[in-house]
Amino acid sequence: MIIFAINLDVKKEDKKIDQLNSPLINKNIPKNPIRLFQKNEIVELKNVYNELYAINFFASWCLPCKIEAPAIKLLSQKIPVFGVAFKDEEKNILDFLKTFGNPYDKIGIDKNGLLGIEWGVYGIPETFIINKKGQIIYKYTGPLEVDELEKNIYDLIKNER
Repeated sequence: MIIFAINLDVKKEDKKIDQLNSPLINKNIPKNPIRLFQKNEIVELKNVYNELYAINFFASWCLPCKIEAPAIKLLSQKIPVFGVAFKDEEKNILDFLKTFGNPYDKIGIDKNGLLGIEWGVYGIPETFIINKKGQIIYKYTGPLEVDELEKNIYDLIKNER
């Protein structure tokens, strides 16, 4: 008889998510315009912000996006966060925002996923930090956690200001 045991008692400090490197780090943000959610307006991000900000790709159907909602809210208290609703429907986006809150300064729509391809999105959620020059200086793949904010992102924000 062979017995397999699984240790489900994983300590938080043992948890490590391998981040995917992005070839876009230190490059200018993609230039294609984005249609704003519930508005008949198309914007270019380079014309929206002239300060440090974040881009967060999310969707109502994405369970990790629901998990990261509190961390995105905390991030939005430090810098503006532009949300990009990825391959989602308007009604579902509204339900998501009603349930989990709306931490976004503005929300863009990526109905067919082409914007995500331009940004090098592997899967959602993904969060990018953009400097005042419009360059991507940080990318986080997966659900953002308070721990990541405290260990890496808050210092990055402080150093960029």
